[in-house]
Amino acid sequence: MKKIEVVAGIIIFGDEILCMQRNSSKYEYLSYKFEFPGGKVEPGESRVDALKRELMEEMDMEVIVEEKDFFLTVQHAYPDFEVEMHSYVCKARDKEFVLKEHAGHKWLKKSELLTLDWVPADLPIVDKIIGGALIMNLQDITDSLNTGFIDGSAVSLEEYQPRLLINDNKRGRNSMQRDIFLKKKRHIL
Repeated sequence: MKKIEVVAGIIIFGDEILCMQRNSSKYEYLSYKFEFPGGKVEPGESRVDALKRELMEEMDMEVIVEEKDFFLTVQHAYPDFEVEMHSYVCKARDKEFVLKEHAGHKWLKKSELLTLDWVPADLPIVDKIIGGALIMNLQDITDSLNTGFIDGSAVSLEEYQPRLLINDNKRGRNSMQRDIFLKKKRHIL
């Protein structure tokens, strides 16, 4: 499977974070989902330089970012490729930029981030920004299903996925939130 190293910018202006909506993609499962902007790291390029270059190429946006602004690295396997994404907190000089490759954008407070439909690789970043609330809010689903996580026993999650989906829909949560929950729980076992 193809592996890609990318960088993403958590761009902040005041108390708002820039969330970019992807355009149509050859991978339908990524089309029109939200993400933190960025792109591929070129050979011999530092991650910070790659982020600055990508933001300028994709948005004509200059940000303030240094290596010390590293936030989180996420490894995620999509059906068609794997991504290793290094995220950095960036300060915007203003809210001005040009939409070149994205379908749309939103400036949101961190408490509003879960109102968007995020690409799966960005969900751990969202979770860390909001202080782990995504996983904590989903704990009641696990408890209500009595899946065996509480006593540490290894239980097959596949048999519980249909019930989790029903519970997610009743509670208004999207499937990507469920997916990150399942992935985190698998690591615990």
